[in-house]
Amino acid sequence: IDAVFDAPFSFYTLDILRVFPKARLIMTHRDPEVWYERRNAFCHENIRGKCSPFLLRPLGIDIQESLTKEQVVGGFEATEHVLECVVGPDRFLRVDAWSPPPPPDDGDWLATLARFLNVPLP
Repeated sequence: IDAVFDAPFSFYTLDILRVFPKARLIMTHRDPEVWYERRNAFCHENIRGKCSPFLLRPLGIDIQESLTKEQVVGGFEATEHVLECVVGPDRFLRVDAWSPPPPPDDGDWLATLARFLNVPLP
């Protein structure tokens, strides 16, 4: 396996890391408040019945119905920190995929990604 991403894999990150303990993790960060609003709208309006099984597994409860916005946002933020600790800084890269890339003088994000993955620049 070269890579997995997004749901449902993101719900099983710790399980995947147990099976592949040397795996590198690229965490796509976004503003937690924006994430909450978009995720909540997506699950409620589009696939409410399909979202629940994945959301039930980590906590044993339906987080959309049982937790407050503050609790869900706090869990989102805590997850990022826990995964960074579990994986370690040498195998963890955080990228903000929802912001424009930095200007060239601030560093080349593509070069950073290539170095992290130990692959040549495309």
